[in-house]
Amino acid sequence: MTYTHLTRDELVMIEDYYHQNIAVTTISDRLKRSRIRVYNVISFLKEDYTASEYYQQYKKKKQRFGRQMTLKNTMNQLCLA
Repeated sequence: MTYTHLTRDELVMIEDYYHQNIAVTTISDRLKRSRIRVYNVISFLKEDYTASEYYQQYKKKKQRFGRQMTLKNTMNQLCLA
């Protein structure tokens, strides 16, 4: 089973449920997501952050993912340009 990241809509829903004092288990059941994923978002929200700030942080971290450029790939790109 592949992992799918939380969408903005899901983050906003978690934030709304959190402000309504709904339990993590209930939130995870409603969204069909794992409790740990929901709990991680709620822990972030408890530090006076918002769902949009969580998403921005996620996007910033995601830029570091993926294959790193190698010298060979860089040289090939320069030669083709």
